[in-house]
Amino acid sequence: MLEEHAFRSQSLPCNSLPFINRLKEILQESETNSMQLLRYSAVPQSAVIDRNPENRAAWLKCKAVMWVLMAQLYGEPSLIQLGAEWDELDRLYTQGVF
Repeated sequence: MLEEHAFRSQSLPCNSLPFINRLKEILQESETNSMQLLRYSAVPQSAVIDRNPENRAAWLKCKAVMWVLMAQLYGEPSLIQLGAEWDELDRLYTQGVF
């Protein structure tokens, strides 16, 4: 099974490395180093992602892989509070924890 299909699995995979490697592969296959550029397709000024079907497919694969990584990191992606996560990371960074 491809990593981008794992988000539909009954159980969550425990190994993150294949998913990280798959993100790298998708970006390399798309000849970019940025998921954001995939999102904006071949026309960076446009927010329309479906202008280039290959880029749209690659972006959707990235999203599926990222969903699994986020689920591994947080347990339940629907409960992630990005603002609270940012505040905590910023606070700990400012304190020199990492």
